[in-house]
Amino acid sequence: MTEQDHQEAKVVEPLAKFQSRVRPQGRVMVPIYIREYFGLQDGDFVIVIIRIPDQNRKIIGRVFAVAKLYDRGVFTIPKPVRDRFGLKVGDFVEILLVDYIHVKSLITNKMGPTLSPKSQFEAIDEQQERKILERIYNND
Repeated sequence: MTEQDHQEAKVVEPLAKFQSRVRPQGRVMVPIYIREYFGLQDGDFVIVIIRIPDQNRKIIGRVFAVAKLYDRGVFTIPKPVRDRFGLKVGDFVEILLVDYIHVKSLITNKMGPTLSPKSQFEAIDEQQERKILERIYNND
């Protein structure tokens, strides 16, 4: 096996992968065991890829997101994103945790965190997903 073959065969994985049901107002929850494992608290940001499956669990869309966690590990998929992919209350999505930011560790003075409190969501394709995961994997 050549070095190039070895590079192509490398498995690229997120920090965690889980399914979540879409709740009213597009809320989804990061399970408590994942929050505990990574020390995630309300106010922290998660960097995720949200995979949207169809009825047969075939992925029909992907969204890269930087989302702020609220009460009990909940973040909201914005309405325009839900509308674009036809997500409704009760639908399942697959979430890949790519990275996270502990906001408390970024607070350097009484002015507050150095991050903008705005969440960001952007539709991506399968190749963009792989590039994101490879970038994270290669930085380890």
